[in-house]
Amino acid sequence: MKWLLVICAVLFTANASLAQQSLPPLEVPNVRQPAPNLITGGHPTRSDLEALKDTGVTTLINLQGLEESSLDEAAIADELGLRYIALPVTSRNDLTFENAEKLDAALKLAEGPTFLHCASGNRVGALMALRAFHVQKMSPSEAMKVGAEAGLTSLTSTVDELISNAREEK
Repeated sequence: MKWLLVICAVLFTANASLAQQSLPPLEVPNVRQPAPNLITGGHPTRSDLEALKDTGVTTLINLQGLEESSLDEAAIADELGLRYIALPVTSRNDLTFENAEKLDAALKLAEGPTFLHCASGNRVGALMALRAFHVQKMSPSEAMKVGAEAGLTSLTSTVDELISNAREEK
């Protein structure tokens, strides 16, 4: 029984490692850690992805469309042994509650610490706010706070309008 407790403690410590570590030096714009085991931000470089892996990140969720980057993140993720999930959210029109549900599913598929990004981190924050409101059933103000903590900047009014319209439809 004592060994089982030791093994559980080791596993818990390994899973909590990202939550307790500071972020490595990255070139990622708007990088944030809004929740344990979740790092958000803008477009990474290859060296950023390597540093994130070394920090314990196991999953990469990319909101960028193929045309937004010359970096083949899927190939790099495969090479580094990272799970790669593409969820293209390329414009304001892609900021939908359906995509918020897809993000929620992707985050649930993530095995361990995750890096979620778009080009600047703004769409990440927008989709996180929509997810918080629609999926996690947070109040509009709580959802907007989640979005801001994850990188929401210039899309604030768009997200606020989407949430307001959804409330009016109920």
